[in-house]
Amino acid sequence: HRGVVLTMAHTHCLVSWNLTMSSSTHATRALNTATQIQDACQEAPAPRPYLTMGVWSGTVACSSFGSSSLKGFGAIGHGVKQVVALQQYAAMSGRKIIASNSVYKATCDAPSHRLLPVDVLSLNHWRASQDELPWYSPKQAHSKSSDIVYDCVATINSGP
Repeated sequence: HRGVVLTMAHTHCLVSWNLTMSSSTHATRALNTATQIQDACQEAPAPRPYLTMGVWSGTVACSSFGSSSLKGFGAIGHGVKQVVALQQYAAMSGRKIIASNSVYKATCDAPSHRLLPVDVLSLNHWRASQDELPWYSPKQAHSKSSDIVYDCVATINSGP
């Protein structure tokens, strides 16, 4: 689906779908890839890998980093933190693919996936510790930093 892998490690990978060329369907392509990876995990022989994913849409800073002899490419900024928070929320809540409200808004005109609202999180104040989970709280529900998050529960078939 034309994603660009920015970071790959044994515990995570970061992929962008709007990096090399602007695309209005980047959120849909990200969800397509996430569901295909989950389907492949289900078809894998036992023991099956269990992966959780966060899908977010927005702006990040991308650039080459390093020296003239050793360069890497990556993304930094608020969006990377939000993707991590969504993935960790998916893992802690037993869900496989969690999408942000920005992904829902980017795909709601031509939905290809069933996105079920599951929680209200304060992703801007997320700290990746077990002591401070991003669960719903009345104080967070009405703040500007709160966001509805969605469980990607199914792919919608668009043909016969």
